[in-house]
Amino acid sequence: GGGAGGSGSGYGGAGGASQEAQMMGSVARSNQAIEDIFGQGAAILQGMGAQRDRLKRAQRKMLDVLNTMGISEQLLRRAERRMKMDKWIVYGGMAVFTVVLWFTWRLLKS
Repeated sequence: GGGAGGSGSGYGGAGGASQEAQMMGSVARSNQAIEDIFGQGAAILQGMGAQRDRLKRAQRKMLDVLNTMGISEQLLRRAERRMKMDKWIVYGGMAVFTVVLWFTWRLLKS
């Protein structure tokens, strides 16, 4: 017999080709979506690598600045100590000079 097809399920013939074409299209779209996801992942990894390099450079610069600040702080402390010592030397010299002037004045007054 004739009629709607002899295979019984209705998926044979032209209808089966159409369904197979849809399935192939779906597989192609899925493959494209997976490739897009892989591409995005690769781009993200590349961006993260660049960011890591920038962070490493920033860290090195920060450590250099901290080193410089540490040396500067040490120099400032030394300078402060030196200024204190110089201050006491000046005060001692002023005291000695005052005593010498006083003795000189007493000798000349007599």
